[in-house]
Amino acid sequence: MHKLLQQVGRQEIKRQEPWKRHILIDPHEICDVLQSNKGTRTVKGISFDISEIDEVIISERAFKSMRNLRFLSVYKARYDEIDRVDIPEEMEFPPSLRLLHWEAYPKKSLTSSFNPKNLVELNMDSNKFMKLWEGTQPLTNLKKMSLVLSKNLKVLPDLSNATNLEQLNLSGCTSLVEIPSSFSNLHKLDDLAMMFCENLEVIPADMNLASINSINLVGCSRLRNIPFMSTKRYGSDTKLEEGNWSLKTSTQVMRFGLHLNDCKKLESLPEFSSEFMFINADCCESLKRVPHRFNCKYAHLNFSYCFKLSQEARRSIIQRSFYGPRDFVNGYACLPERELPEEFNHRAKGNCLTIRCQGNKPLYAFATFRVCLVLSPHREPQECTIPSIMCRRISKDGLYPVDDTQFYNDAYPSLSGLATEHLFVFLSDMDQEDKSLEVTSEIQFEFSCSSPYIEIVECGAQIRTEETVRSKKGAKRINFRSCIILCIILVTVVLIPCFNLSSL
Repeated sequence: MHKLLQQVGRQEIKRQEPWKRHILIDPHEICDVLQSNKGTRTVKGISFDISEIDEVIISERAFKSMRNLRFLSVYKARYDEIDRVDIPEEMEFPPSLRLLHWEAYPKKSLTSSFNPKNLVELNMDSNKFMKLWEGTQPLTNLKKMSLVLSKNLKVLPDLSNATNLEQLNLSGCTSLVEIPSSFSNLHKLDDLAMMFCENLEVIPADMNLASINSINLVGCSRLRNIPFMSTKRYGSDTKLEEGNWSLKTSTQVMRFGLHLNDCKKLESLPEFSSEFMFINADCCESLKRVPHRFNCKYAHLNFSYCFKLSQEARRSIIQRSFYGPRDFVNGYACLPERELPEEFNHRAKGNCLTIRCQGNKPLYAFATFRVCLVLSPHREPQECTIPSIMCRRISKDGLYPVDDTQFYNDAYPSLSGLATEHLFVFLSDMDQEDKSLEVTSEIQFEFSCSSPYIEIVECGAQIRTEETVRSKKGAKRINFRSCIILCIILVTVVLIPCFNLSSL
């Protein structure tokens, strides 16, 4: 639908007389306007695909007469590294601009006359900037700023006045060493992306990012510490040594995420609390301590290759997966471990487990249960795949017989080239309110995996019961809900991503 609307809009523009057009989209017409100073006050927008032209030399006063120009977009629909645009040193941008999107801007900085007072969005990806501008600019209206792949950018501009900035993307700024102190004024910043800023070493300790919800530091390999930040963080392939942050969740923040892939010097994680939590600490080889309790409803906890985790930390991670019925839906926990925890008192070899009713204790067909996987190398994989775990639950008797299969497609987050056993815990919920009292004599579980390189060699289960008393029309109704916690030992090899795989 979006492309169809674009086509309709372009057709409507082409029907207009050239001197009446508010938006210029024809590359050759735009070349003529910018080279010959033919722009007028009628023009409000320019969408310039420079991959359609050979070369254009823009006049110094090309935009002088376009006093009502609101957006300027210069881009390459077919990307290449050819410079097709020649810009004079003192080219004037109209101060009326709200959106400036210029891909592969050819100069080392914006012109000295650049006035961004009305600018709402600045997108200058893949440019040759060494700096954007001198001094402090009026940036009160700026909400989005992207400088992705500004590989020569060494100094960020002063953003003291960008008090309404919400999104900032500096990913791929490989020459950037530090973040300026002016970032402390970005009180409305919600999303900060700095992926693969390979030389970034310093983040100011006084950054007061009160509204931040997402920080992505994937690939910042020289970053060694992170100061106080309040909500959702991503940091991968870093050299963090300390995680002594006071991570607190404000009443407005319901999610928390922390990506710390390959933080090989990180030894501990702080306490935190959130409705949704995603922790990816893959290959944090020095990690020993984790929060005593992961106080959240939906947790994705990946501690694969964290071989130095203390026993207390391992128990904390495992117990978090047993936090309570229905609290771990769509979540998981993964950590190095060879043995099934003792609480899994129902055990069987292979990929099938049968739990039978014992004594007078009822067994309910529509129960909540959790699955735990211990992964270890099995045999050399012949291809790179993302495996799925299938869990089939069967109860043949009662008013509502069960025969249902559930799939877990994200069961192996960030696991590549697994070298030893890992414990994986996740929850499956089949509860149905009107059938929650359905009693069965036995429940059968059948587990399988889409990958031929994974073998289920043992499974265990722990049953927990929650008793809820309900009153309806003066009568007491007892609702027993079984929470069955399962643990499966798997043998696996996963090579995702296979970045350096040379042969199979």
